[in-house]
Amino acid sequence: MLSIFINTLSKEVEKMILILFAIIHIVIGCAFIYTHGKLPKAISTFAFVFLTMSCLYWGAVLINFAS
Repeated sequence: MLSIFINTLSKEVEKMILILFAIIHIVIGCAFIYTHGKLPKAISTFAFVFLTMSCLYWGAVLINFAS
């Protein structure tokens, strides 16, 4: 669904959206690193898995746009 929406946008807007998602993930990652050990283990594990999978996905998206 998102890819259909992105295909209708200009290249500059695509880059800005990807940068926004990257910044959001970096901020969330920094927040969980800061609170490491203060949150329940289940939440920390979920956050780590979510951030890892998100980074892999958006990395693949960026590689796709670069080629």
